[in-house]
Amino acid sequence: MRKFILLTVITFLLWHGVAFGYEVQGKVYNETTDSPVVHHPVALQQFKGQQGKVIAVDSTNQDGLFRFEELETTGRYGLSVMYQTVKYDDIQWEGPPAADDLMQVTVWDTTQTDTAVKISMQHAVLTEGEGRLFVRQIMRVENSGNKTFKGTVPVAENTYKTLEFMLPKNATNIRPGKGFMQCCVGTMGKTFYDTMELFPGSRDVVLYYELPVNSKQFVFRERPTYPVDSYVALIKRQKAKVSSDMLSVLETAADESMVQLAANKVKEGTVIPIRFENFLQPPRDYGRYFLGLFAVLIIGGIIVARKGKHTQEEKEEQAMPRDPVCRMPVPEDDMTYTTVYQGVTYYFCCEHCQEAFRETPEEYVGSSDSEKDTQ
Repeated sequence: MRKFILLTVITFLLWHGVAFGYEVQGKVYNETTDSPVVHHPVALQQFKGQQGKVIAVDSTNQDGLFRFEELETTGRYGLSVMYQTVKYDDIQWEGPPAADDLMQVTVWDTTQTDTAVKISMQHAVLTEGEGRLFVRQIMRVENSGNKTFKGTVPVAENTYKTLEFMLPKNATNIRPGKGFMQCCVGTMGKTFYDTMELFPGSRDVVLYYELPVNSKQFVFRERPTYPVDSYVALIKRQKAKVSSDMLSVLETAADESMVQLAANKVKEGTVIPIRFENFLQPPRDYGRYFLGLFAVLIIGGIIVARKGKHTQEEKEEQAMPRDPVCRMPVPEDDMTYTTVYQGVTYYFCCEHCQEAFRETPEEYVGSSDSEKDTQ
């Protein structure tokens, strides 16, 4: 009889776990005020591939606690909290967590003051090429305050610059690397900027660009936008002799092609000059002069031929639907991110813009002139 009762209980528990799944509990905590966030919504997302969909919303209690039940054991889930106009969604998991595991979503108060932002470490890797200097900036950006920096200078509706880096006026092939999202960066004048909020702590970012060098005598000038605790320039040279009136020479390896220059506690706006003498230039190619002459003869025809083509391309771009968040046109063959709101389909250039729209669609629908497809 006891065996029968025990078997019945085990069967019931197993059936209950399969039928109703598992539950998770968590807490929303404000590190700025060192207190729980009470009576605040928390969204549960379920992921299929890289796409997340909100499937449930709970509100924290007086202790900042929330709970979600009946989660599928094979599903991938995540938590999302919108606090003071900033989205916190870095928690994702698969399968049931430990029974006593309390998930904590950490948030901070928001600020539009960047006085706590600095570069704790910056490595400028400069590589000498034939008539071209290849630059890779590796930086550790630090928010030493206890608030999330949102930015002050607007670049689009509800989007602000959070990080900004000065570039040489003739910089080309500017490419963001690690730490940046393609949908959240851009260039304006002589600056490269990012719009991702900067949470307290540090974040490593990488930026690439190139500089044409048309003379054997060349000066590379760096002007940090933020204070820099430690600046190191690593120069990979071929022919050039490298020097700097501001930077100190560090001990280098046996490889004489490598030069290291450094400085500590560089103030924002300080110009850091690095001088190159006998910079490697490409060999003269006289064939280019003849090609240039030939190009002059046919360029008129090319301009006329392309004028009609560009006009058609402009018409096609105007006919494209536009992302209601960043206002970029969305090509027909790249309509990966879509959302239906009040019976209307909206198209997005990336997941970041799609999530921003889902959180507060009313902020974008009223002022958007994007193309819409009524379903």
